Amino acid sequence: MLQEDFQTARQLTQDEQFHDAILLYEKILQREPSHVPSHYNLALLAVKIGDTDKARLHFEHVLKLAPEYPQGHFQMAQLLLFLQQPLDAISQLNIAVDLQPDYIDARHLLACTLMQQHQDALATEQFQILFQYAPQHANGHLNFALLKLHQKDLTTAKTLLETAISLDPTLIEAHYHRGVIAMQQGDIERAIIEMQGTLDRQDDHFAANYNLAILYKMQHHYKLAIFYLKKAQVLDPDNESIAFLLNAFEQHNIPAQAPKTFVQELFNHYADTYDEHMEQTLQYKTPQQLRTLLNPFIEQLPKNPNILDLGCGTGLIGKYFHDLNAIFIGIDLAKDMLALAKKREIYDDLIESDILEYLQTTDKKFDLIIASDVLNYFGDLEKIFTACTRVLNPQGLILFSIELVENQDYLLHNNARFAHNTHYINGLTNAQHWHLLAEATHTLRMQENKPVVGQVFVYTKQTLA
Repeated sequence: MLQEDFQTARQLTQDEQFHDAILLYEKILQREPSHVPSHYNLALLAVKIGDTDKARLHFEHVLKLAPEYPQGHFQMAQLLLFLQQPLDAISQLNIAVDLQPDYIDARHLLACTLMQQHQDALATEQFQILFQYAPQHANGHLNFALLKLHQKDLTTAKTLLETAISLDPTLIEAHYHRGVIAMQQGDIERAIIEMQGTLDRQDDHFAANYNLAILYKMQHHYKLAIFYLKKAQVLDPDNESIAFLLNAFEQHNIPAQAPKTFVQELFNHYADTYDEHMEQTLQYKTPQQLRTLLNPFIEQLPKNPNILDLGCGTGLIGKYFHDLNAIFIGIDLAKDMLALAKKREIYDDLIESDILEYLQTTDKKFDLIIASDVLNYFGDLEKIFTACTRVLNPQGLILFSIELVENQDYLLHNNARFAHNTHYINGLTNAQHWHLLAEATHTLRMQENKPVVGQVFVYTKQTLA
């Protein structure tokens, strides 16, 4: 009778009569509480209908009754991952592969979960064991490539992606990430080919549409950039970065500042090539220009001044102020940029934060605030300047750069950077009771092989009677 009921429950499951199947499995377990297959199938059914409590209860029964059943540990791990308990899932997966070393699905999931938990060395070990048992595992090669891409090992990542595609040409993410690597290597034409190839296979691939827009922007093909941005916007209507870029390209509804997500994505992607691109390709001179402007007023700073570097990035400006023996704090939204800044060993503290939020909430006070090539991501500067006043010590100095525009307070260019008018700056700084010590007009950097003209300023905070 038990076996007949068990087979009937299995048939009910195949016929998608889940409720009746569950009732029958429960009837079996009332008669035979130690019947492992019924616990196991009931747990799987509970997962299917979304009853995670019931599923966990019966998987626990399976593991108590049959602790050496690797499939039970694997299924429990998948449930734990769904419940956002990755460390417990890793424990179950380790048991599964210890019991059955050639359990391919469990080992692959273990490697991927370790990767997601940033346990790179352990993930690498599991991927390597996976390939010993399953050298033709296309998804394994793809996911190992993603780990290498995260580690900035582009050469190995590219080789792994090539292997994945040779094993399974339909792997869309492998084609897409070949495009990502080409972008990071500065090979725009190859990146466009790979992104377009991704869309040929999956037209609604959000990231490929978005990155194609960015690539065409880099080539100044703004009509194509707008076309792919609008395709991406259909897929993600609330995406702030897309709305911002469309506003920049089409000059509609100019916002007060760039969205935080846009700035984070831009500079995290840009981090590894930022210094070389800025200093060599764009001939970025603003840090030197700011230091030259400040030099006549350095004696106004106290010994060991507190300096705040707004939008510090990789710390390019820090090396020009390191000699001041300052307590030096850098603020930036992009964690990958901050990681590179840390390697310079210039800053006493590096903080991942929106600069306005930091200025409005910190208890620290500063003798010098530097904003080099950062106000370009804000149109309306009133809140930023007010917040700077809040944290400047009496007689403190503020040193900053802007790109210039005439006839309006600020303008959002189609390169997604703001430019400002000096009359606008004068009005804001007068309202803050800042006193202008010096200013100069310079070519700050190049853009599209043309000079970007800007202004650098040094102000001091006046003490009001």
